Amino acid sequence: MIKTINGTNGVTVSGGTSSFPYFNMNSYSGTSIPAGSVRYNGYNYNFEVYDGFAWVTYPSNHSTIELDQTTKEIIEWAKAKRAEEEYLKKEAEKNPTIKDLLNQRKDIDNKITMVKTLIQNCKVCEL
Repeated sequence: MIKTINGTNGVTVSGGTSSFPYFNMNSYSGTSIPAGSVRYNGYNYNFEVYDGFAWVTYPSNHSTIELDQTTKEIIEWAKAKRAEEEYLKKEAEKNPTIKDLLNQRKDIDNKITMVKTLIQNCKVCEL
């Protein structure tokens, strides 16, 4: 049973409902309770299973799903990088020097991509 799924660092978790099976809390009511029956005990806030003789508290272990530390760090890095790019884009609208430098950066990135492509597709280089 999954009890909690936490959404953090951009992961959104939604939906789900709680469901509590109900059986008469009075196990001495004289009714025959079949083994394997489940109830939610509102007095001690536990699920219980009837083993044929007594109500036994069901283990309350649960799973938690979360991102590992490396993934969290990558997401934080990406957020910071995006914020930096948005800031520079806004500054470039006001400052021609920043605009020129960003254009130069774009040209250099294009040249690097072209050289990488040439290296990857170079048949002579493999000799």
